[in-house]
Amino acid sequence: LDRFAKIQRTMKILDQYGYVVDPQEFQVYVDTFSWPKKIFDLLNELKSTIELATVKFQDGLLADVAALNKSILDYNKHLETFAEFSDLEKVEQYYEEVQKMTGHIEDAREKQKLY
Repeated sequence: LDRFAKIQRTMKILDQYGYVVDPQEFQVYVDTFSWPKKIFDLLNELKSTIELATVKFQDGLLADVAALNKSILDYNKHLETFAEFSDLEKVEQYYEEVQKMTGHIEDAREKQKLY
Protein backbone atom coordinates (compact mmCIF):
# COMPACT_ATOMS: atom_id res chain seq x y z
CA LEU A 1 0.00 0.00 0.00
CA ASP A 2 2.92 2.35 0.61
CA ARG A 3 4.06 1.86 -2.97
CA PHE A 4 0.54 2.49 -4.18
CA ALA A 5 0.29 5.75 -2.21
CA LYS A 6 3.74 6.86 -3.41
CA ILE A 7 2.86 6.23 -7.05
CA GLN A 8 -0.42 8.05 -6.62
CA ARG A 9 1.29 11.11 -5.08
CA THR A 10 3.98 11.08 -7.76
CA MET A 11 1.46 10.90 -10.59
CA LYS A 12 -0.54 13.78 -9.12
CA ILE A 13 2.57 15.94 -8.91
CA LEU A 14 3.66 15.01 -12.44
CA ASP A 15 0.18 15.71 -13.78
CA GLN A 16 0.02 19.02 -11.93
CA TYR A 17 3.18 20.23 -13.71
CA GLY A 18 2.26 18.79 -17.09
CA TYR A 19 4.98 16.14 -17.17
CA VAL A 20 4.38 13.44 -19.77
CA VAL A 21 5.30 10.04 -18.38
CA ASP A 22 7.03 7.44 -20.52
CA PRO A 23 5.08 4.30 -21.49
CA GLN A 24 6.75 2.13 -18.85
CA GLU A 25 5.90 4.55 -16.03
CA PHE A 26 2.38 4.88 -17.37
CA GLN A 27 2.01 1.08 -17.43
CA VAL A 28 3.04 0.92 -13.77
CA TYR A 29 0.45 3.59 -12.98
CA VAL A 30 -2.27 1.74 -14.93
CA ASP A 31 -1.38 -1.60 -13.35
CA THR A 32 -1.46 -0.03 -9.90
CA PHE A 33 -4.86 1.58 -10.32
CA SER A 34 -6.49 -1.23 -12.28
CA TRP A 35 -5.90 -4.07 -9.80
CA PRO A 36 -8.98 -3.27 -7.67
CA LYS A 37 -11.27 -3.64 -10.69
CA LYS A 38 -9.59 -6.93 -11.62
CA ILE A 39 -9.96 -8.22 -8.09
CA PHE A 40 -13.62 -7.19 -7.83
CA ASP A 41 -14.38 -8.80 -11.20
CA LEU A 42 -12.65 -11.98 -10.03
CA LEU A 43 -14.53 -11.90 -6.71
CA ASN A 44 -17.87 -11.51 -8.50
CA GLU A 45 -17.03 -14.41 -10.81
CA LEU A 46 -16.03 -16.59 -7.86
CA LYS A 47 -19.17 -15.59 -5.97
CA SER A 48 -21.29 -16.75 -8.90
CA THR A 49 -19.36 -20.01 -9.07
CA ILE A 50 -19.82 -20.58 -5.34
CA GLU A 51 -23.55 -19.83 -5.55
CA LEU A 52 -23.98 -22.34 -8.39
CA ALA A 53 -21.97 -24.96 -6.52
CA THR A 54 -24.06 -24.32 -3.39
CA VAL A 55 -27.32 -24.79 -5.29
CA LYS A 56 -25.98 -27.98 -6.90
CA PHE A 57 -24.84 -29.30 -3.51
CA GLN A 58 -28.19 -28.49 -1.88
CA ASP A 59 -30.04 -30.20 -4.74
CA GLY A 60 -27.84 -33.24 -4.21
CA LEU A 61 -28.62 -33.23 -0.50
CA LEU A 62 -32.34 -33.02 -1.18
CA ALA A 63 -32.08 -35.95 -3.59
CA ASP A 64 -30.11 -37.93 -0.99
CA VAL A 65 -32.72 -37.18 1.67
CA ALA A 66 -35.52 -38.26 -0.67
CA ALA A 67 -33.70 -41.50 -1.49
CA LEU A 68 -33.03 -42.13 2.19
CA ASN A 69 -36.67 -41.55 3.12
CA LYS A 70 -37.74 -43.93 0.36
CA SER A 71 -35.31 -46.56 1.68
CA ILE A 72 -36.71 -46.19 5.19
CA LEU A 73 -40.26 -46.62 3.90
CA ASP A 74 -39.20 -49.68 1.89
CA TYR A 75 -37.50 -51.18 4.95
CA ASN A 76 -40.60 -50.57 7.06
CA LYS A 77 -42.85 -52.19 4.44
CA HIS A 78 -40.50 -55.15 4.27
CA LEU A 79 -40.68 -55.56 8.06
CA GLU A 80 -44.47 -55.34 8.01
CA THR A 81 -44.61 -58.33 5.66
CA PHE A 82 -42.84 -60.41 8.30
CA ALA A 83 -45.50 -59.56 10.84
CA GLU A 84 -47.95 -61.58 8.75
CA PHE A 85 -45.93 -64.80 8.49
CA SER A 86 -47.91 -68.01 8.74
CA ASP A 87 -45.30 -70.72 8.27
CA LEU A 88 -44.07 -71.58 11.76
CA GLU A 89 -41.21 -73.66 10.36
CA LYS A 90 -39.61 -70.51 8.94
CA VAL A 91 -39.73 -68.51 12.16
CA GLU A 92 -35.93 -68.57 12.53
CA GLN A 93 -35.48 -67.34 8.95
CA TYR A 94 -38.04 -64.59 9.51
CA TYR A 95 -36.30 -63.59 12.73
CA GLU A 96 -32.95 -63.26 10.96
CA GLU A 97 -34.51 -61.19 8.19
CA VAL A 98 -36.20 -58.92 10.73
CA GLN A 99 -32.88 -58.45 12.56
CA LYS A 100 -31.13 -57.59 9.28
CA MET A 101 -33.86 -55.14 8.25
CA THR A 102 -33.86 -53.56 11.70
CA GLY A 103 -30.13 -52.96 11.24
CA HIS A 104 -30.78 -51.35 7.85
CA ILE A 105 -33.43 -49.10 9.37
CA GLU A 106 -31.12 -48.04 12.21
CA ASP A 107 -28.35 -47.26 9.71
CA ALA A 108 -30.78 -45.22 7.64
CA ARG A 109 -31.95 -43.30 10.71
CA GLU A 110 -28.32 -42.49 11.59
CA LYS A 111 -27.81 -41.18 8.05
CA GLN A 112 -31.04 -39.22 8.33
CA LYS A 113 -29.70 -37.41 11.40
CA LEU A 114 -26.83 -36.11 9.25
CA TYR A 115 -29.31 -34.21 7.09
